[in-house]
Amino acid sequence: MGQPSVEDILREATGHHEAGRLAQAVALYRQAIAVSADSAAVYCNLGSALKSQGDVEGAMGCFQRALALAPDAPEVHNNLGNAYQQTGRLDEAADCYERAIALRSDYAEAHANLGSVRGEQGLHDEAIACCREALRLRPDSARIHSNLLYALHFHPASDSWSLYEEHRRWNEVHAAPLARFHRPHGNDPSPDRPLRMGYVSADFLAHPVGRFLAPLLPAHDRERFRIFCYASQARQDAMTRRLRSHAHVWRDVSAVDDERLAAMIRQDGIDILVDLTMHMAGSRLLVFARRPAPVQVTYLAYCGTTGLNAIDYRLSTAVLDAGGFAECCAERTMLLPATYWCYEPQGESPDAGGDSSLSRPGTPDRGGFGETALPLPMTLDTTRVPGEPPAARCGRVTFGCLNNFRKVTEPTLDAWCRVLAGAEGSRLVLHTHAGRHRRRVEEFLAARGIAPSRVTFAGFVPLAQYMHLYREIDIGLDPFPYGGGTTTCDALWMGVPVVSLVGSMPVSRSGLELLSQVGLADLAAGTVEQYVRVATELAGDLPRLRLLRGALRERMRRSRLMDGAGFARDVEAAYRMMWRRWCDETRV
Repeated sequence: MGQPSVEDILREATGHHEAGRLAQAVALYRQAIAVSADSAAVYCNLGSALKSQGDVEGAMGCFQRALALAPDAPEVHNNLGNAYQQTGRLDEAADCYERAIALRSDYAEAHANLGSVRGEQGLHDEAIACCREALRLRPDSARIHSNLLYALHFHPASDSWSLYEEHRRWNEVHAAPLARFHRPHGNDPSPDRPLRMGYVSADFLAHPVGRFLAPLLPAHDRERFRIFCYASQARQDAMTRRLRSHAHVWRDVSAVDDERLAAMIRQDGIDILVDLTMHMAGSRLLVFARRPAPVQVTYLAYCGTTGLNAIDYRLSTAVLDAGGFAECCAERTMLLPATYWCYEPQGESPDAGGDSSLSRPGTPDRGGFGETALPLPMTLDTTRVPGEPPAARCGRVTFGCLNNFRKVTEPTLDAWCRVLAGAEGSRLVLHTHAGRHRRRVEEFLAARGIAPSRVTFAGFVPLAQYMHLYREIDIGLDPFPYGGGTTTCDALWMGVPVVSLVGSMPVSRSGLELLSQVGLADLAAGTVEQYVRVATELAGDLPRLRLLRGALRERMRRSRLMDGAGFARDVEAAYRMMWRRWCDETRV
């Protein structure tokens, strides 16, 4: 027999690629290139497989080679844009997506990806416009529609009811038709028996979701709750391995489609299935739409609603839901009694004194569209106590926001200008990728009388260095309307008080929830004017800054935010109540 043709090799490689057997796919794509090195499609496919393996630089080289062979291929421009975006090169990513759209105006995926980049650049109107155009072109795409839903949470004009209506549209178009897959569940309806819990996520990583799961999973009562984790991410890190060690059963479902995953969950006999992603990247809500478990819950990704009839409950707290938000939810709300989050510091936790570079670049390790996710060192040092606030050393106050830049809206920037104007000589540290959006921030501030030299940008760095950034920050400024979660906890742990603006949606009330846990509810403002006043008054109160710098870590330790065992009991009590309701309904 002769040598296999390129077509035969590609057919086999594609089969491995679609099944998630990336190593085999990569080897075959390389074999195809050895046979015929002038195929743009082979280089493009090899790049996609390498990117899935985590070799983004190798992927970019393949996509660039493909473009040299086929410069007018919109798919290759789009793929190169994805690689650029993953490495934080947002300007180059946007240029690639725009080129793909210029070559094919109806390329829905490129419009959606451009919307994602515009969101990361803080251009919320443009981000939503791109998402809506992508959805117009592909109204059947649940993923594109989810991108729109998530983007709307960051827009200053969004409100609870408009979000609810858009989420219900998602349910009607994408989830409701899957009700044909609903079948009765044969789970034993004994109210007090041990339960099989299923956690579904693409973020079992050094990601906000993974970080907040870290204290919960090991604290579960392993006799009363058998833990199954369905991991949708293709890669793993140290946090993945740690979380996996606390699961009774771990299933890698990154290459498993929704129908097969639903069947797997049903076969596992899961009693309560928990969604941890909602409409963020990697969402598996179409699995939940098939109702593979008798009780289905959403938690953690961000506090809101999925819009799905098939999800029975959402976890929240009275603080997050104040103002009647539960009326804007498809799910029944189950309130946790103490806190929505449980925090555990990761990596080395330095004291807050000394110097550090605020401009050192790094490579992001991102998972989904949530807050900044950074590489996780294996060591943990919680013995050092934060020292003097930097204002005591340099004579000027430094404000900072190390949140995902997607959360930095124009109303937020305007409020920060007023804060900087009211605190003479102060400066501001922001956390974002390099790119044209940095210049836009400088121009925005300059137009309001704030010298660009008063703003410093911190790039993506490893976690230990990210924590060191707080050594140069006196006061954290929470963005709005989507406030911080992980970053607020990190700031408080490092002795940095955070000023927050309280809104009407749960994502706008996270600051109040967290500050209340450490006795700083007075730093949560009800209006923009109060927000500016609280920040400027705190900037002028060095004795209080010094006191908080030394006391916040101990306040964190003593709060419910770091009581993993107590938090697990609260969550388990909520699960048990949900289960008993199902048992009661089943026996009727």
